[in-house]
Amino acid sequence: LMTANITIKKQDPLYEVGNLHLLPITIKHTGSAKVKKYFRVKPDPENEGIVKAHFRGRLLRGKEQAVPEGYTGVIFREPEHQGAYSEDESEENPTRYWQVGGTFEKMTYWLREDPPNENDYLNRWIHWTQVASVMHSPITLEVNLIVFLFYFSLRFISLYYFLFI
Repeated sequence: LMTANITIKKQDPLYEVGNLHLLPITIKHTGSAKVKKYFRVKPDPENEGIVKAHFRGRLLRGKEQAVPEGYTGVIFREPEHQGAYSEDESEENPTRYWQVGGTFEKMTYWLREDPPNENDYLNRWIHWTQVASVMHSPITLEVNLIVFLFYFSLRFISLYYFLFI
């Protein structure tokens, strides 16, 4: 079991990240890369609002997506482990520490070969944030009235069914 601690310090300046890309691949490299030189994004003439690029010879198609209203995209980074392990952790069971590295308001998400559409994982996640905000919002008088009328209409239907059928 691994423990994770997320540290958010108010004094740390948060910087806005530009040109954020969510790629459907794993890159086992940490460090700088010549992204602007080799990852060239172009409009897809076959699909409006879609962009395309190639990564190591594979076609990727992407779409720019804004973070839903009321949310902020946050990038976390894991700093190098400093110092000795504490009592609760060891080399076999380390505690992971994460720090906020930046924020973003939009990103381009990519799929292999197929153009992005409304049924993609990212669009379903954004739809879920809208459903969750409605589920957790306060119930208004109008909603209470609708629930009340619905409840009593069901009671009336069941009474009618019991008496006359």
